[in-house]
Amino acid sequence: MTDQENTVVETEETEEKKVKVEKPDIIRGRMPLPLVYVIRFLDGKDSEGVVADRYRTTPGKVSDIRKNANFKYITLETKFSKEDIDKAVERTALLGDQESYVNDLLGQLEPATQAELDAANAERKAARKPKGKKGDKPKDPEPVAEVEADELGVEGGGDVEDSAPEPAEDDQLTDDELDALLTN
Repeated sequence: MTDQENTVVETEETEEKKVKVEKPDIIRGRMPLPLVYVIRFLDGKDSEGVVADRYRTTPGKVSDIRKNANFKYITLETKFSKEDIDKAVERTALLGDQESYVNDLLGQLEPATQAELDAANAERKAARKPKGKKGDKPKDPEPVAEVEADELGVEGGGDVEDSAPEPAEDDQLTDDELDALLTN
């Protein structure tokens, strides 16, 4: 084969390989926290892809939830309000044929008392990172102390700009003198 024929074959192969990848059919928006709990602790027997399909999310999201990369404040001891569990059940209506399976898992959750919810909210707030960008500097840095030259044991003092003598008008060089300086 000649180089031209190789080029044609490679071009045809790359065009054949370009297959439109369909985006996964996922539910957009924030996942209710009881569903996160169920994925992390109650629905762990299937692969990430199967679980992602079941909850209409991505395998990466399932992986992050299982590895505790996000929602770190949700632990095995976490309890949810009745309203939170009800919102999760409402969301399961979007899951299609997996709705009853997920609802059975959500049914294993017991609603928390108000005291348990208050304690969980305090723990969650304590675990959060403080707001601000990385590398933020304090707003009011301490001023740098100014030291006089005589305090450092240096003669003179004052600003450097003040200590330089001003050139006299008659000290200006002629063109010939400037040329001589540049050629040396």
